[in-house]
Amino acid sequence: MKKGFTVIELAIVLLIIGIALTVGIPRFGRIRPKPGEQFIVNLSALTQEASRQAQYQSKVQKVLFDFMTHKVELWDIDGKKEKKFIIIPDALDIKDFLINQKSQFGADVKKHTAYFLINAQGITQDVKIFFIDHSIQTRGPNAGSYEIVLNPITAQFNRA
Repeated sequence: MKKGFTVIELAIVLLIIGIALTVGIPRFGRIRPKPGEQFIVNLSALTQEASRQAQYQSKVQKVLFDFMTHKVELWDIDGKKEKKFIIIPDALDIKDFLINQKSQFGADVKKHTAYFLINAQGITQDVKIFFIDHSIQTRGPNAGSYEIVLNPITAQFNRA
């Protein structure tokens, strides 16, 4: 009675594993985050940078959403625009923007800009944003719907 595998059996197993990896790895590498998820990450990074700037400069910072140019920009209170900004992806549709629990969109009219402030201690206003990611193709009543809330202490956005 033989114990173990022959060289041919091992070669066949290695060939099968090699083929599986050749097909599987390129597909795995192409997985990209959805625009909505990436926007939350980028927005959090920008907001945290604004909080650091506010503390470093001891100056109020403004995070300005320009819905016409699809940009979110960092400004200081004196109106000096920083070179830091992020793009709002075209696939995203911001449905509502609340600051201190007050909608910045009135009577179904969307403003061209909205902003929130970060004080000199790095504490933010109460911000909640509702948006839809139209790139999500799944079906369901809330597919692609996001509600994100800004943590005023950490200056980081999280899904609600």
